[in-house]
Amino acid sequence: MHTPDWEWSIKNQGKLEEAVAQFKKVIEIDPNFALAHNNLARVYSLKDNTAQAIEWLQKAIVFDVSLIDKSKMGSDFDNIRQSPEFQQLINSQ
Repeated sequence: MHTPDWEWSIKNQGKLEEAVAQFKKVIEIDPNFALAHNNLARVYSLKDNTAQAIEWLQKAIVFDVSLIDKSKMGSDFDNIRQSPEFQQLINSQ
């Protein structure tokens, strides 16, 4: 499966913390920006932080329910895909 360019870039350059800070800044500016919430969830998944990934993904889904289907397919959630919390979230809608 193809890895999104942003994911490859931040993961391989060790910039996950920087990405977290940047996405949080975007959310401060626009709290309803679903993709920023989703991208933050993706970063936390890459960091193997299931609780934070689920929290931000839940927020993203509030603004854009189509992100559920996208979350089922992308490799960015592979780290948490098998967790009961992730399964419950993507199957609850």
